[in-house]
Amino acid sequence: MDLYLSPSIKFLFNDNRVIVFNRKNGSWMKISRECYDILKNSIDNQNTEEELLDSLADDEDKLYFKKLLDKLHKLNSETEKEYNKINDVSISITKRCNLKCIHCIVDADKVNSHDKYTTSQIFQIIDKVKALEPSHITLTGGEPMLRDDFIDILKHTSSNYDGKISVMTNGTLINTDNVKPLAALAHNIDISIDGADEESCSIIRGKGVFQQVINSIKLLHKNDYKKISLSMVLTKNNQNVVNKFYKLNEELGTKPMLRQLALLGRAERNSDILTQFVSNAQEISSPPELKNKHEIIGCSCKAGVNELTIEYNGDIFPCDLFTDEQFKLGNVDEVKDLHILFEGKNEIACTHSCLSDFEPDQHPLCCDCNVNFFCWRCLHDLYRLQNDADLFKERCNYMKPHLNELLWE
Repeated sequence: MDLYLSPSIKFLFNDNRVIVFNRKNGSWMKISRECYDILKNSIDNQNTEEELLDSLADDEDKLYFKKLLDKLHKLNSETEKEYNKINDVSISITKRCNLKCIHCIVDADKVNSHDKYTTSQIFQIIDKVKALEPSHITLTGGEPMLRDDFIDILKHTSSNYDGKISVMTNGTLINTDNVKPLAALAHNIDISIDGADEESCSIIRGKGVFQQVINSIKLLHKNDYKKISLSMVLTKNNQNVVNKFYKLNEELGTKPMLRQLALLGRAERNSDILTQFVSNAQEISSPPELKNKHEIIGCSCKAGVNELTIEYNGDIFPCDLFTDEQFKLGNVDEVKDLHILFEGKNEIACTHSCLSDFEPDQHPLCCDCNVNFFCWRCLHDLYRLQNDADLFKERCNYMKPHLNELLWE
């Protein structure tokens, strides 16, 4: 069998050790520099696996390398066909919202304004998305449940669609009238709470929201619905309640989701009271994926390749964070068939070409770092911080020693 490394395989080096990293799925393995040199030499010489093993004199070395090659096969296992299929499409069906959260990236608060699209037009957009055959569609906003036709939209999305449907909501509008169809049609409900109690939640989302969310979760449970996740955007206002947030999820039987702060929309205007990386950065609670090296997954961002976002006005972007005009891929009103967006796409690319400059191994601030693919799990963070030298350095000074200890020591 020929030796093969997927184009998505990347290498990180530290003294006599090497991390072999699959950029497309975030998986990785660590080998010695000696094994890397043997492997690279065999690939450069176009040797087969049998020829590589035959070149080893010691039976124990042969056995070890055979196991290494088996792991390498597993690392290569994600096929290009599977990878290049659109998996996730997020559709914002409204910009309106009944809350005025200070960290809102879309600046949603216009409860009395009118939505751009009618029910039938939303149906048409959803039909275009379903034609892509994505495995996952997310209905979001604003607050999607603020639309009077939300349940009709949910029903239309589920019609003749075999994939999973998620609803991203603030959880305040779930009631006895809509809970049954919501529970019957949504595969997952992601409720934003941004705190672990009334005090921490109210800073971000307003007074009384915390208890409304708890009541909605209890109502969903009463209707035998358990696939609920609670998300908290990490800011300097709630970083001290991360452990309490996880405990709350354990008590409620919900899945905890920590999200990173994006300074867009209203959040940008409130950056002085939200900024995550404060001067005592070492005291910031680490996301659980950074606490155990066996749980670490590297950057697997697939924006614009595996995922798309359609905004409330029809504009199409690689994801719900890269929504600056320079990243606009088109408008759903002008594109009859969304497959057109992917014609001529580089099959090797991990993200859309408009994001290539923010790949950790391509960006001048990070290309020489030995933990870069593990530091930037979301490429938008790199894009956001690249022009803020002080904040970038502060983040780097916090993340790099921690990751070096987990990955290399």
